[in-house]
Amino acid sequence: MKNKYYLKWLKLLIIFFIIFVGCYYIVFWCSNRTPLVLSENEPEKLVLLKGKLILKLFPGPPEYSSIKDGDRKDYCWLLKLDKSSFKIAMTTRVCEPANSKKNIMEHSDPEEISLCLDDIFRKYCQDHINQNIECEGYLFHAHTIHHYTPIILDVKKIGQNGTLVGQ
Repeated sequence: MKNKYYLKWLKLLIIFFIIFVGCYYIVFWCSNRTPLVLSENEPEKLVLLKGKLILKLFPGPPEYSSIKDGDRKDYCWLLKLDKSSFKIAMTTRVCEPANSKKNIMEHSDPEEISLCLDDIFRKYCQDHINQNIECEGYLFHAHTIHHYTPIILDVKKIGQNGTLVGQ
């Protein structure tokens, strides 16, 4: 009689364990693997991101590894995102995601995004370096060695305090 009682509780414990593991899997593992890809007919989303404008030096061609060893200096305009903008950048779906959320977070500075700028915006950036700015544009993920951050913004408008200029 005691064995049947223990077997009944053991079965319930095993069922509870399976349910617990399943819930853990869904909540913690799947949430980090949420697809960042746009659906087939979904248009790209225009986003407004805010942060500090910085100019950062990276080793460029030919090896992209060391300026000291002969690689070209490659300066890149970056936006160090504020918390709300970082959340937008991490959840906005893009046409061809090259990075998972986990991969983006493993980058040394995940809150920094590269700015893809037309010539009209470069002068603005030179005049506003190390200042808080706002950029409006379309996000995409790094897909070449020349992309120094996992997320890039194709800038369409740029400015400060709600006043944006651009195309």
